[in-house]
Amino acid sequence: MKEERICPSHRRFVYEYLKDLNGSAAWIRSGHDVPESTARNNAARVLAKANIKALVRQHLEDRAAVADLTVDKILREYMRLGLSDLTNVAQWVDGELVVKNSDDLTPD
Repeated sequence: MKEERICPSHRRFVYEYLKDLNGSAAWIRSGHDVPESTARNNAARVLAKANIKALVRQHLEDRAAVADLTVDKILREYMRLGLSDLTNVAQWVDGELVVKNSDDLTPD
């Protein structure tokens, strides 16, 4: 991806967008003093451009690679959380919730 082919204001917008993936907020943070609805429309228009999509995708892929994240890893972690037995972490004792010492917990 030839990033230099993207105009500076759009490049700034992309970097702001990558902070939170909020197009209208990124549009405003990148220096455009416009109403929210205008920011939303302009962000959507710019994000629809092929070169902008490619730049965003490349940055997101780079970020995932650095974090060593994959969809499979994320789903496995969600499954671990969703299927975990909370009695391994805390229990009710005499009407009070008692959280176990973190030293006694397993990674799961």
